[in-house]
Amino acid sequence: MIRHFLNIVLAGCLFLRCSFSTGSTSPTANFRISDSSITIDNITMHYTLAVHRTYNQDPPIAVILALHYGGEADNSTGREFLETLIIPAYKQVRAAIVAPVVLPTTGAWDNEQSEKFLLALVEKIKSQYVVNPERVLVMGYSLGAIGTWYMAARNPDVFTASIPISGSIPASVQPVEQIPPTFVIHSRQDEVFAYSKTEREVNDLIKKGLPVELYTVEDLSHYQTAQFKTALEESIQWLLDTW
Repeated sequence: MIRHFLNIVLAGCLFLRCSFSTGSTSPTANFRISDSSITIDNITMHYTLAVHRTYNQDPPIAVILALHYGGEADNSTGREFLETLIIPAYKQVRAAIVAPVVLPTTGAWDNEQSEKFLLALVEKIKSQYVVNPERVLVMGYSLGAIGTWYMAARNPDVFTASIPISGSIPASVQPVEQIPPTFVIHSRQDEVFAYSKTEREVNDLIKKGLPVELYTVEDLSHYQTAQFKTALEESIQWLLDTW
């Protein structure tokens, strides 16, 4: 347990160049959080942006596109997802984390309209901050995991890593022929997306020689989103090795 904790701290130190505080009791205190929106063709997508407080242009910052789960969404759903899972796990990661809210016109991430907005949103963040183009991550949970597979498979030139959590590959991008390094997180007890299906999909991609690995979680329900924090923390060292 002590060794695991030290690995997480060292990983955070490498991301932040050791410029972080361990005294904060709230993970969100490490970030400047704001709500905004992007409009294309008279359609507006709302999003929450969390920028690590250590950002000062040098060195360039990583960008993380975080796609929320399903259910009835409102303008605060992106922020809710950040505060429930992403920021608690990635509180030491020096990044600009952007969490959009799914368009009501689609209700899903795995479609061309959502893709257009998400790519434009990534470009908007790149225009506002000094970004390391080699550190652009897409991740998501459940509905967001489906969107993560979709975005990563269709845009491996944009995203340099992807982390789908508790969701399967959508039919629209199968068979997957190219994808950036991908860290798949899935629980054996998932009652919405069968673990066996995800395991089979990952093994098929590995057989193709694609850079995908599966991190198996035990004893968690699909609906215990916040409890996936430990599994997501495990991806930090993977990211360091990948980037």
